[in-house]
Amino acid sequence: MAKKSKPAAPTSGPTPGKQRTREHVIAALSINFVERLVLKCGHVVQRSDPDYGYDLRLETFDEQGNLEAEQVPLQLKATARIDEYELAREESFSLPLSTKDYRLWSEEVMPVFLILYDSCFEEAYWLHIQDYDRTHKPKPAADTVRVHIPRKQVLGVQTIRMMRSGNRKSCGPSRRPSGATRSRRRPEKMTPAITYGKLYEKLCEVGFSQRGLEIYGKPRYVFEHKTIPNAMIILPERDRDDQVEPFYMGSVLATLKAHSLVPECNPLLT
Repeated sequence: MAKKSKPAAPTSGPTPGKQRTREHVIAALSINFVERLVLKCGHVVQRSDPDYGYDLRLETFDEQGNLEAEQVPLQLKATARIDEYELAREESFSLPLSTKDYRLWSEEVMPVFLILYDSCFEEAYWLHIQDYDRTHKPKPAADTVRVHIPRKQVLGVQTIRMMRSGNRKSCGPSRRPSGATRSRRRPEKMTPAITYGKLYEKLCEVGFSQRGLEIYGKPRYVFEHKTIPNAMIILPERDRDDQVEPFYMGSVLATLKAHSLVPECNPLLT
């Protein structure tokens, strides 16, 4: 009678954790590359929640070291195969983007910069999304839209200074008072969503007046508080039944809480 074989002993060893891929490393290198350029100019970047559309936000300071009012959104794309995006007949890179993301970025109030990072040559190239949308009007193909980033637009310290200059022109003369501080807040995820019509009404209820304005050729609504200086919110002009995107909802709540207009809960959903 054959002997029964003993069951194999369970193998011992550490349980595999999260794996850091080459893509993760390249993405981290792209962030580090941008951060070093920004620091050379005396500014800083804040890393954003990826659920809200942007990888980094550029925070700038004036000549006296005071924090300036607005941030510049930066979206990064890192690759080790830049040749995959090169166009044979023109000096540019063709980059596919989600149509949903492109729409959000092109309608953003502040200038949005797309940055393509080449990890092999440690270079990056930039594109001003709103300027590109205004001059090229790219047509989406299904869920994708392609943008062309000129090879001559190499990211450097002069680009960072240009970003700050363009930011100041977009924002107007309003600045955060000297000595004022700003706490970091992560945008809140809104469940359930609120419509633009309801949001417009709620802002008027808490003391804002509403007026129309065109920025980068796009219609906007500007909400300015009647009694609180510098309390201003800019929103895209949408159908009243459209749901507010999480990015805009988070920005609205951050502004309201900064001026003590709402408690820590979200009354705009009630």
